[in-house]
Amino acid sequence: MYRVERENGVYNVFWAPQPRSNNRARDIGSGVPVGGRIASGSGPNAYTVYSSGYADFETSRPVTYLVQSSYVSAADLNSPRVTGAPQLDGFILVDYASLGTAANDPLRRALNAAASDAVNLTALQSGNVGSGATGLYANNGYARNRNSDVAYDDKSEGVDMSIVLNLTKNYSATLGYSYIKQEVTGGFRVVDQIQGTEYDSWWNFMGIPLAERQALGGGKTGSIDFGGTAVGNRTIDAPIRQFTMWNRYEFASDRLKGLDVSLGLIAQGERQSEVAIDNSVRTRADGRENQRFRPPYPSDIKINMAFGYRMKIASHPVRFQLNVNNVMDDQKDEVFGSSEMWINPATGGTVASTTAGAQKITVPERARIYFTPITFRFSTTVSF
Repeated sequence: MYRVERENGVYNVFWAPQPRSNNRARDIGSGVPVGGRIASGSGPNAYTVYSSGYADFETSRPVTYLVQSSYVSAADLNSPRVTGAPQLDGFILVDYASLGTAANDPLRRALNAAASDAVNLTALQSGNVGSGATGLYANNGYARNRNSDVAYDDKSEGVDMSIVLNLTKNYSATLGYSYIKQEVTGGFRVVDQIQGTEYDSWWNFMGIPLAERQALGGGKTGSIDFGGTAVGNRTIDAPIRQFTMWNRYEFASDRLKGLDVSLGLIAQGERQSEVAIDNSVRTRADGRENQRFRPPYPSDIKINMAFGYRMKIASHPVRFQLNVNNVMDDQKDEVFGSSEMWINPATGGTVASTTAGAQKITVPERARIYFTPITFRFSTTVSF
């Protein structure tokens, strides 16, 4: 029996926030971000926004962030702060340097609305807004989201058993059973930037409401363990149960003396087809809508064989052995399933099932796993 606990395991989550992307060192004199690109709005109220970058950065001074324009209230649509902001493809490039409070800045109100929306997870998606060599969003546009390495804690516990049976002088059998339970125990600690909104979609998905994170650390930068949503989820797709059997027979007759033949099988139980913390903390337990799940891999059996021969050469014991693994050459397993999603028929975007006009669709899913093909290994052992 065993139990292994680990802290600070590193996992790259493609939708996790990367604050370095939204922060930039500033010139001491002017306060203007050093380097980067400049984007300007259009019209009489246009103003300039300095882009973010990947060089030296200040964690307390975020520069830019993309927010969906749909979060601007109808009463704020004609505000100079909104009409003069750089906009493209339904996103507004927010300038943190000039960002006010919810009482006096419509963009802050839009950011708060986006931060409070736990259903719309657009910001969790990868990709860019805008592209091209010149213009408002030159040089491949602005990243809608990045990726980040996130630390987490987990444990693995289980049991390995084997029974060796010498049934006759020439025949022996080894039976094995393995059970492993691996799960996340905590971690996913992310520091919040009170001045920014880089983490909003992440925090919402991990179940931390806006009011709670605004109060975190007395309104200052703090951190929180997001493991509550991930606890209990597996991060590996290995089977929970595995059975093995190995049979060996050694011939005793004079003509075949020294020859032995072995036959074994490995039976693996059903396993998950996806890492449970990839592309959001996927869990069927909380009934969260609009999650996509690949079907689990079914149980499988692999057959192995071995042929051995013992003899003496110049008074030295010599053994020749040929191992054949995956005798049936089973190289691939494919399974099909489906997920249910709620969408807005007009845009194709996902929405809550309670949204007026929401339509439920069935999305086909497929999982595929590959195995090592049939392999042959020949070995010679000489004892001196």
